[in-house]
Formats: sequence, structure tokens, C-alpha cells
Amino acid sequence: MSIKYFTPIQNRLNKASSLMYWWVWRELGSRLGGLCPPETDPIFIVSPPRSGSSLFARLFAAHPRLVRWNGRGQLWGKDYHNPDLPTELRAQDLTDADRQRMKNVLSFFQWWYSSPVLIKQVQASLKLDASVEIFPDLKLVVLFRDGRASVESLLRTIMADPKRQQYPFGRYGRPKDFQDWCMADWLEKMCHLWRTYVHRIQEAMAQLPDHRYIQVRYEDLCKDPRTEIRRVDEHLGLNPLERDWTCIPSELPNQNWKFRKNLSPMQQAAIGQRLGDLLTELGYSNLLPQDEYSFD
Repeated sequence: MSIKYFTPIQNRLNKASSLMYWWVWRELGSRLGGLCPPETDPIFIVSPPRSGSSLFARLFAAHPRLVRWNGRGQLWGKDYHNPDLPTELRAQDLTDADRQRMKNVLSFFQWWYSSPVLIKQVQASLKLDASVEIFPDLKLVVLFRDGRASVESLLRTIMADPKRQQYPFGRYGRPKDFQDWCMADWLEKMCHLWRTYVHRIQEAMAQLPDHRYIQVRYEDLCKDPRTEIRRVDEHLGLNPLERDWTCIPSELPNQNWKFRKNLSPMQQAAIGQRLGDLLTELGYSNLLPQDEYSFD
């Protein structure tokens, strides 16, 4: 069999084996987690989509005292693949069975590895209200990025993939009111999605004491990733000296310039009109100098 035919099959097998692996973990945890110590203080990396959380998680998760949960949607339930249901999960939507199952799963996972559990799933940001209710001792690492750059990146990735265009909000999460926005154009939907993510994250931070969350700006991470990761380590009680710092670059490329290049002035103005107040609140009120986002 030629490589071009074998590779897609191999990718499907790898995906199937990964899903089976995390399904086993969830099932074992839901049944045996009640026998494990109940202390669970998971660390959630949350952000609006296309804000650099995957980049940060890849670097941050290399700390030897962390173990990363990669089970995608299985932790919360079956809504991940159902486009007719909202992805957002509020505390009032939880059943007692939901609460106990999630506690058992993460208790078992943490007990097995004897390490804090690191969870990076973008859609977890829409489930924070429920997660904080279940795990009042959880910790948050919050990433924010210039909303104009995030919306541009969302539009670009969705327009490049016809399969994503078949789903509400391009598979990037479905707020409670997602059906009210299905007929809106993609720019309006992505602006609404970004605002919803930010609001849900802010609501969660308001429920937690200061020592249980820390904010990271994508722009600062790109400028000096070592300083930002060290700052997060210290805030969360992880020893920075245990890291292999040679694996973390001294600088990362800042991709924010793309929104100026790829969006028309009219589109940029439309995003600014829809997100202006929240951009100002997050410290993105002034237009950055053109040379900072130069793409020449």
C-alpha cells in the first residue's frame, strides 16, 4: 500500500486509539475515583479561542510535576460532538451524578500520577461556572490576546476549512444562546463568541481568590516566554528550577500583525465597534504602532 493511502488510515487509527485510551481513563475514574483521596485541585488553562493557549500549554506542561489531561470532551459529557446542544455548561445544569463523576475521574487521574492535573481545552472556558462549582480549589491560568487578532484568526481558520463552516461557530464552542446567532455572518458570530468567552472567564475569576488564578497576555508571552512561565510557576507553587529551560525559547513570533494584513479597514472597524469596550477593559484600547505588527 502506498504511503499516500496508508497515512490517512494511520491517522484514523491513532485518533481511534487515543479516544479509546481516554474513554478507558474516564470509565475507570468514574468507577474507582471514589476510593481515591478526594483532594483535587486541577489547573485549568483557559482563554478565548485562538489566543495562544495551545502554545502556552505546550511549554508550560513540560514541568515534571504536572500531568496533562488530554481527553478532549469526555471529561464533561457527550455534548462535544453534538452540534444541536450548547457547549456552555452552567452550574445549575449539573446533576449530582455529573458532580460525582467528574470528581471521581480527576481524583483517580491525580492519584494515579501523584501530580496536579493540567487541563487545557479551549471549550473549558465555557464550562467554568460548572467547574468552579465542582472544584472550588481549582486554579486558573488565563490567557488573553488582542481580540482583533483572535477574531481574525478564527475567521481565517474557519474559511480555510469547509467542514468547520458546517457547524455553528465553526466548532469553536457553542454558547447558551448560539441558536440566536446562527443566521449572523461569521464576523458577528466570532465577535460574539470572543466576548462570551471573556465574560465567562471573568465571571470565574470573580468567584476565586487572587492566589487561585493568574493572567498571561499573549503579547507578553511572545516577547519573553521564560519570564512569563517562571511567573506562572511561582504563582502556582511549582519550582521553576525543576524545569529544563533549554526547551523554552527566549522569544516567540507574535502573529498579531495578521489582523492588519488580512482584514479590510471596514472589517477592523466592525470588530472595534463590537468589541471596543471589552478591548479597552483588557488593556487593548490604543492601536499598536504599525511597525510592531510589520509584515514587510
